[in-house]
Amino acid sequence: RGIKPPYSGIINNSFFKEGMGCPIRSEIWGIISAGNPDLAADYAYMDACLDHADNSVYAEQFLAAVESMAFFESDMDKLIEIGMKYVPSDSKLAKCFGRIIGVYESGADWLSARRIVLNEYSHPDFTNVVQNLGFTLIALLWGKGDMRDTINIALKCGYDTDCTCASAASIV
Repeated sequence: RGIKPPYSGIINNSFFKEGMGCPIRSEIWGIISAGNPDLAADYAYMDACLDHADNSVYAEQFLAAVESMAFFESDMDKLIEIGMKYVPSDSKLAKCFGRIIGVYESGADWLSARRIVLNEYSHPDFTNVVQNLGFTLIALLWGKGDMRDTINIALKCGYDTDCTCASAASIV
């Protein structure tokens, strides 16, 4: 049809434009841009807008930036802060992340954070990026850098678990 990016991810794609299809591709951009989150996020943007839009694009940029810095930084709070630079503060994804971080800082358990994600950010598409990146963030925070705990939490949150487990594990 001749539709070129960034429009190719938006046109005739209203239900799936915010799926996990592009965020799961973030690892390559983080790896080839190790230590350079801006470059990783730029590559992630070019990739994401081929077939996705909005929160999915921000999610891929977030993950790519975090993954690029995970080679040099082990503090999860700092990594999340770096990734958040690529998520517009008024986006649904940023609001979901803010709610999760607030629950984490309050000392509540990860199941409480999962309930909030499902109550406030759920979507009929199980691959929707906001709920799934929320689950990834929950796994990263409550997993506390332990690979087994992180993967188990991501898996137990449910939904698009091949993506949530892989992304969380790649960061750890």
